[in-house]
Amino acid sequence: MNVMIIGSGIAGLMAAYQIAGMSGIQVTVLSTGAGASPFVHGINMPLYQKDSVRTFIEDTLESGYHLSDPKLVDCLCRDSLAISRDLMDLGIEFDKKDNQYTMLKPLGSTYPRIVSSGNHTGVKIINRLRNKLLESGSVLFSEDGRALKLFMKDGRPEGVLVYHEKSGILECMKAQCIILACGGFAGIFPFSTNTADIGGDGIAMAYEAGVPLIDLEFIQFEPSVALYPKEVAGKGVITTMFYEGAVLRNVHGERFMGTSEGRPGECVNKDILSRAIYEEIAKGNAAGHGGVYFDATGVGREKLMESYDSYVKRYLAAGVDITKEPFEIAPGPHTTLGGVQIHTDCSTEVPGIFAAGEIIGGLHGANRIGGNAGLEILVFGKRAGLGARRYLEVYKPDSCLSSCKWEPEQTAGRSLKEVHFQILNRCPLKRTRGRNMEIKDLNRIRERMQYLLDEYFNVIREGNSMEAAKNELKSLLDEVKWANVSETLYIKYRLLNDLTCAWLFANAACTRTKSVGCHIRTDSMEEDSRYHIVIRKKHGNLNIKKEQAGGT
Repeated sequence: MNVMIIGSGIAGLMAAYQIAGMSGIQVTVLSTGAGASPFVHGINMPLYQKDSVRTFIEDTLESGYHLSDPKLVDCLCRDSLAISRDLMDLGIEFDKKDNQYTMLKPLGSTYPRIVSSGNHTGVKIINRLRNKLLESGSVLFSEDGRALKLFMKDGRPEGVLVYHEKSGILECMKAQCIILACGGFAGIFPFSTNTADIGGDGIAMAYEAGVPLIDLEFIQFEPSVALYPKEVAGKGVITTMFYEGAVLRNVHGERFMGTSEGRPGECVNKDILSRAIYEEIAKGNAAGHGGVYFDATGVGREKLMESYDSYVKRYLAAGVDITKEPFEIAPGPHTTLGGVQIHTDCSTEVPGIFAAGEIIGGLHGANRIGGNAGLEILVFGKRAGLGARRYLEVYKPDSCLSSCKWEPEQTAGRSLKEVHFQILNRCPLKRTRGRNMEIKDLNRIRERMQYLLDEYFNVIREGNSMEAAKNELKSLLDEVKWANVSETLYIKYRLLNDLTCAWLFANAACTRTKSVGCHIRTDSMEEDSRYHIVIRKKHGNLNIKKEQAGGT
């Protein structure tokens, strides 16, 4: 029996770690990059002496505007201590000073909660997990394979269409159990903190397979994303510095956040901070590259070198000494909070499909506490692996899908519709008639998609503009859907998945008419905001509805 884990970041590796070694099970991890996992600086753990799991739960629910699934939040917070022990078993030790954990306080947290292992916590965890899996010899890593589509039979997964970037080969690989661990979708925006390997594939594949999606409209804009110098552009800057003495200033050198409840005004939830920065820029108080100044000099050189050494070095390499001078930042799409709707074992409504990591929705609600993302990929990566393991022990599939490969020249000039037909009917590929598109046409459509997202679905949104942009995204999607491509189907697949994701996201944003958390509308209508937007493909069409939230 074949298990396909789509994504080789921490969530995917944690899942693989639980399944590795099962008798009669072949586990394949598709690996075109580790997504955001290498950039995990720290992880939330309730290890502070005054902290508790209960306080952790309360903070998470409050930060999410009580739109989080309480069961998922309970899993996140209660599993955190077990994850701490798991990491110790892997040889990951958290930093300590005078026998006490060195901890940072994230925005939205009652107590200091972020623990780390040096300045590259995520990289350490990835390396330890990969080495363990390679030593086991029971997990196959497909280092250049990117999943593009899931194939279903009788409501269960049967295979995955995979593109191998080095060879250009398109391959149908058997998979009777699939774990989606391919990250969020903020990379579909033209400017974000996401790496190039992050896009809308996971959301599009899940939707087309009939998996419900929840609250896609919630995208957390990181308040402090570097704009300049170009060497650091797109890199996020950790907001815990605001508790250490960092402040924000406009082009005139003025602080614009003030003081709130006796603490710096910058020490608020990320959604509030992003909006304040966005509005300051809109007032005409932006610096030379369109952002505001992040002034970390108040933290002090000693503290910066002790707790934020990686940021000091990153900027020094670009010619900026952040211990002496401010640098320019602006809000940028960072974390997608909505995504695949899961149960507590990471299973979905579709048997055999599981999800973990940033691709899931319902955990963070309308906003996320810093540090919870690092914990999420560990907790739900582990839960996905254990959930899949239980599924594999019970379900014995009868699949007849044939594994097959196509060289680049075999797929040139063919539509996706034709390729899908040939795969499902086990027939040789034949040429099809249809509108031809060149790569330049696809690039033009991608640029238009990115413009619509950046212009109308940014930090602040407006209903009529979003509605018009949503309709145009659907037109672009239809334009691309069955066109033939003169060179490689891969570029078309990637664009089609990103367009599908963008259109679904736009539908969710248009449906939620009240501002809440990361979803800020200038035309906010008065209505109950305590509901979820659930999207699924039903009878071949988009089905979107509001479901009452269960949080309290």
